[in-house]
Amino acid sequence: MSRCLPRAVARAAAVLLSVVTRAPASAGPASASQAPQPPVPAVVQSQRWESGVPLGGVGCGTVELRTDGTFGHITINNNAAQPISRAPGCFAAVWTSAGGRVDTRVLALRNEMRLPCVASVAYEGRYPQALVEYSDPALPVAIRLHAYSPLIPRDIRNSSLPVALFVFTITNRAHAPVDAALAMSWENLLGVGGTLAGGAFADRTGCAVEAEAAREGLFGLRMSGPPLPAPPPPNRLPYNARGNYALLVDAARPDVDISTAGWNALASSPTWWPDFAARGAVSGAVPEGVEGTVHPAGVVALRASLKDGETIEVPFALAWYTPRRYALNGVEYGHLYERSFVDAPGVARYALSNRRSLAALTEEWQNRLLRSSLPDWLARKMINDAHVLATNTVLTRDAGVDAPDAGTPILALLSNPGAHGGRAAPLDERLYAHPLTTAMFPGLEWLALSRIASTASPVGALPRYPGDAEGALLPDPPSPGASATDLAGPADVAALVAQTARFYLWTGDRQFLGQQYPALKRAVERVARMMPEAGAPAQKDRPQVAAIRWLGALRVAEALARRMADGAFAGECAEWGRAARARAEHFWSGGFFGAGPSAPALCDSGQLAGEWLASLGGTTTGLAAERLRRTLASIRRLNDAAPARVPPRAVGADGAVPSGPRCSLPEALTAGAALYAREDDAPSALALAARLAAVTADPLRSPWSLPAEVDALTGAAASPTGELSAAASWYLLDALAGCSADLADGYLALLPVGVGPLEPASLPLFAPGFWARLTASVSDDRWVTILRVDRMLPAPGQTTAGGAAGEGEHGQTALHLSRIAVRDPGWPVFEATASDGRVPVAARAAKGPEGVLVFQFEPPLSLTAGQRIELAIERKPQPAQ
Repeated sequence: MSRCLPRAVARAAAVLLSVVTRAPASAGPASASQAPQPPVPAVVQSQRWESGVPLGGVGCGTVELRTDGTFGHITINNNAAQPISRAPGCFAAVWTSAGGRVDTRVLALRNEMRLPCVASVAYEGRYPQALVEYSDPALPVAIRLHAYSPLIPRDIRNSSLPVALFVFTITNRAHAPVDAALAMSWENLLGVGGTLAGGAFADRTGCAVEAEAAREGLFGLRMSGPPLPAPPPPNRLPYNARGNYALLVDAARPDVDISTAGWNALASSPTWWPDFAARGAVSGAVPEGVEGTVHPAGVVALRASLKDGETIEVPFALAWYTPRRYALNGVEYGHLYERSFVDAPGVARYALSNRRSLAALTEEWQNRLLRSSLPDWLARKMINDAHVLATNTVLTRDAGVDAPDAGTPILALLSNPGAHGGRAAPLDERLYAHPLTTAMFPGLEWLALSRIASTASPVGALPRYPGDAEGALLPDPPSPGASATDLAGPADVAALVAQTARFYLWTGDRQFLGQQYPALKRAVERVARMMPEAGAPAQKDRPQVAAIRWLGALRVAEALARRMADGAFAGECAEWGRAARARAEHFWSGGFFGAGPSAPALCDSGQLAGEWLASLGGTTTGLAAERLRRTLASIRRLNDAAPARVPPRAVGADGAVPSGPRCSLPEALTAGAALYAREDDAPSALALAARLAAVTADPLRSPWSLPAEVDALTGAAASPTGELSAAASWYLLDALAGCSADLADGYLALLPVGVGPLEPASLPLFAPGFWARLTASVSDDRWVTILRVDRMLPAPGQTTAGGAAGEGEHGQTALHLSRIAVRDPGWPVFEATASDGRVPVAARAAKGPEGVLVFQFEPPLSLTAGQRIELAIERKPQPAQ
């Protein structure tokens, strides 16, 4: 692989790390629009946004706790394409009695049954957690809620639990004894769901609510639906919404009172409400459901007495067990959680019993971001953008075979469940989620990329959509007569090449590359034979965009071919690359847009993706740097002149906006910001990322429903929310750290820029085989870069006998490095040293590419968990003349 990556992305994009305000000499002073500002409030104060944090494990469906305290967008019945937006029986309430005064409030700003609600709600969302404070002057207690579902990197079992935990904390602030009760109500929604193909359906007939046997201090309810008929009918999709729920509470101490009740959610008011409002307890029962007449719901209440200043924790667990996942062809895939649990009460008990450790492990990866030197808003954006792991995924028990434990699981990344149903994301769109899935669950990504390659036909044709949860999750290789719209085109193949190369560079897994290479080669050859027709209407890219993307992919394919000692194919890629480069230069010089001063530098931010794609594979396009600088300058000018919420867009040299209304958020974020940083333009890079994040600040949207595209002039969403591409911000972490790798060759680059005496870098690294922390500090005469390995992780691709979804059990024991590249301060005379703690390490430092100093270790380093390597460069006086 080329060693150009430190210059192309890692060196450059890390400028974003520094919140500096100087502009490059050519740009003049930074404008107000470029000044870094928090684009999204960390805490939402008593507002209703379109969505809230989605609670639920990977591939399990979710329940959204909205910013006003209400619940909505419920997809726990395998109904991602037909979410339940209205559930009047789902809410929480508080009761207090102090000094003869009794008060009762729903813990939300609104309630469909016109019950009294709290006065204000302060909501902080950090997927998969929501931290909520409820306030009301009439209440003698303070109430906080920690709602969460576990998301633990590399622990897919605990990250795919079909559960939402609601841990309420009640504190007596009355300076006198207070009796308080917390009630949580949930509607039995089994039988309600739908698919894009079959539409929505609702049949609660036969649904029931009954008490669950108390065990180990856990009390509550089981909600069930009617059994599946035997044999199942041909149309099995409605049975995807069958199963059972559980609503349990942990009796935190022996002196509390717990009561349960059933009620009809179609009633004008809950039948248990008068009892609860009078004495903080619930009572009543509900008959079996009859659709349209009886919609069963259940409520669990816990009452306690609190001394002055005393605090009590009231933990609830809502679990669901809807294991059937039938496809249109009758194949049943199931859910991964079936391997560990037999019903919802079992899930709820496990989650409540382990809630503290599950919460701590979830917060660990978040705290690594929040406690870094990333701008706070950017750290929060990356955390919230990870929500696609819950909202846009299917994680199966197996590959759809009959035996419950046979076959490996499937992780399907869905494009947009609301708009496209169960259709897997096309290859070019799944590229945006690649760094997130690789950081969190590299074994699943290993399996997914391997399966995609296995669908290549003998002539290199790949399906554009690698599966459909409503159709077939494992598509066959395309037939010779397949429609062009169903086949992978240049953008898709380019994205697969980039994902394969990035995964290989970060794992050093030569077996993986060897496995992928034959299919990748055939796919590249097929598209190359199609060019220049590859930008035909069957593909969404315009010809000039396709040419630049394709150029980046060919440069990466050439490098991979040389790794595989395939000189003939490397030569072909080089020849095709020369033709693609000439085509791109033709568009840039006016052949497509026309000549003259008003000809735009690029059509839109998507055209920056060619350079970005090349950088992911450790190389460059070779296009003239001046062209990129001109495009970036155009984006900067529009940023300076645009209203606060208008997203940036490439414009012509005279400032004219090109035709076409859309700006692609993920491409502008990943490509535009990284290339800005390469030009050492920190203000514009940070402003671009902040501007795109600010689009989500509109109360009609939120960080958990980021649109993929927005109107370039108004900022309004131009495509449906819920796009997988929201995860693109995860590319910025490695870019900000200036971190790139070629672990097969023992090479690692650590090149954060913009680091000064008052702005040291401290950034987490989430690599497939290890976690680490990069710190860097600069003074006038000493530069220090430190890599601390926090833990070694199992090698991806090694699937355990227990079917742990590709997250292997045989851990890598050490990180083997022969070279580390750091920033070169440019001093004429210096001394470079390396040490492992206080122990010197044999190393030789030599000048590398521009701005880079490379430490060569002899013998190579083997860093294990807990070790660190410190690389120091000290200025020395020049010898007297």
